[in-house]
Amino acid sequence: MIESYARGPRIALNPAPMNNNISLQSMALADWLILNETEAQELTGLEEPFAQPGKLSKRFPGTAILLTLGARGVRYSAEGQTFSFGSCKVELVDTTAAGDTFVGFFLSTLLETGDPARALLTATRSALAVSRNGAGQSIPTLQQVEKCDLEPQPFK
Repeated sequence: MIESYARGPRIALNPAPMNNNISLQSMALADWLILNETEAQELTGLEEPFAQPGKLSKRFPGTAILLTLGARGVRYSAEGQTFSFGSCKVELVDTTAAGDTFVGFFLSTLLETGDPARALLTATRSALAVSRNGAGQSIPTLQQVEKCDLEPQPFK
């Protein structure tokens, strides 16, 4: 990743699963650090997920932090902006592709619109994927996500 950084691309890093091969130096180079509360706890030593984004922002200044909290929702923190959405209520069938689907919808919407709040809403609605079996076949299309009437629950 460090060699790629020298070429100037924007970098999104989702250190899942967290292991010793993922360096702090790589995380510091990321434009977006996308992780769940367990991974954030490993990095911060904090069990309280509401405190984790602040500590991560101090550790990785200039990096947008996207913290997924499962059924409780998601938090985004970057450049003084913080957005939080609760999760969408869906019937849980299979979580196989949930994280990858969320990240893909978040990044594609963010890069298209430049609006992190809209990107979070779209990614949150992509929870439609967990209501279906399998990996690739469970991932909804953008049209399905945009037509989806799922609304995020209150953030917990």
